[in-house]
Amino acid sequence: MKKILYLFVCLFLLIPSIVLGADEEKTINLEDYNTLTIEEALEEEGIDYDFKHTDTDDQVTIYLFRGKGCSHCYEFLTYVAEELMPEYGNEIKFVTFEVWNDTKNASLMTEVGKYLDVDASGVPFIVIGDKSYAGYAESMNSEIVAAIEEAKESGYDIIDSINSGAKHVTVAEIGTYVEEKAKENGYVSRSEMLIWILSSLFLGCVIIICYLNNENKKIKEEIGYLREQLEEK
Repeated sequence: MKKILYLFVCLFLLIPSIVLGADEEKTINLEDYNTLTIEEALEEEGIDYDFKHTDTDDQVTIYLFRGKGCSHCYEFLTYVAEELMPEYGNEIKFVTFEVWNDTKNASLMTEVGKYLDVDASGVPFIVIGDKSYAGYAESMNSEIVAAIEEAKESGYDIIDSINSGAKHVTVAEIGTYVEEKAKENGYVSRSEMLIWILSSLFLGCVIIICYLNNENKKIKEEIGYLREQLEEK
């Protein structure tokens, strides 16, 4: 009986690390990638700018995957330098990734595209909140501004979402995509899975202990009966 209890104790200690540890391997640490600030990206492309910017934690992060020398990337960066940063600079910050000459950055772009379920094969690939844009044209400017405003309200960040292990849902769905919706789609959070496993183990442990106690009781009764029989003889 002690061995069985010891086994269950070991399982209780190991399972949380197994369940939680699997997701730790998927964590994206931006420090592991070659990134540039918006100023550095503009300078690399030879684009003049006239703004001063300080990154803060409460700003909307815009992730820009670009190719050095890409004409459409150049057009987008020109729009950023001339219009977007002067108007929204206090509310946004950029993390840029050059992907044509950096395979690790390119792999991250692919991973982000898969998570968002969009094609991320071309540049520029722009991610703002839960919105993404492949390529760039001037007609997209109003959509980009709207995405910034939406991200300000939601606080959604694609890298944080990937690292959390959560299934991707758009901001428009968040209001209705709650636990019931998640369970309908077969998604169970890590905390729910951990609680379910530990509860099952606890219940199994209780059942085994009760069973062993019951068997032990039967054995004692049989021994008592045999003693009575021997005493009578």
